[in-house]
Amino acid sequence: KLVVTIGSRGGVGASTIALNSAWLLAEEMGHRVALVDLDLQFGTLALSLDLVPSTGMIETLRQPDRMDSLFISSAVLPKTENLSVLAAEEDLTRQLDLHGSGIVRLVEELRGSFDWVWLDMPRNLCHLHTSVLRDAAHVQVVSDLTLAGMRDTMRIINLFNSLGGDGTIGVILNHARRSKGMPKGEFIKGVDCKILANLPEEPKALQAATVGKPLAQIAARGKFMAELRKVTNDIAPTVKEPRRGLLGGLITKKNRS
Repeated sequence: KLVVTIGSRGGVGASTIALNSAWLLAEEMGHRVALVDLDLQFGTLALSLDLVPSTGMIETLRQPDRMDSLFISSAVLPKTENLSVLAAEEDLTRQLDLHGSGIVRLVEELRGSFDWVWLDMPRNLCHLHTSVLRDAAHVQVVSDLTLAGMRDTMRIINLFNSLGGDGTIGVILNHARRSKGMPKGEFIKGVDCKILANLPEEPKALQAATVGKPLAQIAARGKFMAELRKVTNDIAPTVKEPRRGLLGGLITKKNRS
C-alpha cells in the first residue's frame, strides 16, 4: 500500500512523522517498507537515519524506461532488514531535469516488492504528482495551528478530493500545543477533515536528529511516539509476514553483506 505524508508548510515535522511511522511499520510490525524522500535537494530522511544519499535515485528518475527492480536496487539505501530508503542530495547547481513519469514508475516498482511504500512529499510537488496522490491508500497532511497552515491544508485536501481516488486523507497536528496561533476548534472547523492526531512536543527530537536515529529508538516510550503509534496502527492494524519480492530479496542480501 501507498502512504503519502505532506507538510502544509515548512518546519511542521512532516519528515519526522513519515520517518518514524515507516520505522514503526517495519521494526515493530514486521512489514517490508520503502521510505522515499521526494525532496531531491533538501530532503532530510537519509540524514536523519545516518545514511549517505547516492546519485542512484536521481539517475533512476532520469531514466524511467530503464527502471526495473535491479535498477532500483542499486539506488536503495538499506537501513534495516525491513526498512529501505530512497533519498537524494542533488547538487544545487544542477537542474532537476526529470521525466514526469519517473515517480509514478518508481512507486509502481516499489509497490511490487514492498508491503508499504511511504512517500515524504514536499507540498510544492503535489500538483506534479496527482496520479500518485490519487493512488494513495492514505494521505496525511501535517500542520500547525497557523493561518498559513490552515489555508494550505485546505488546498491540499481539496486537491486530493478532486482526484477521485479511493484512499483516505486526514490531518496530523504537530507543534500545535506550543502554538500561539488560532484556536484548535477554529482550525478543525476550517479544514473540515478528520484529525488523525494532535502530537505533543518531544523533548528528545533534537537529540534524535543530531545522532541520526529515529525517535522510535531514542524516545520509544515517549508521548509523541505513543500518539504516532496509534495513527500507524489504524493504518496497518494487522501484523503480517513481510513480502519477499525480487527487489526485497536483493536489498536484504545487500543489507547483510
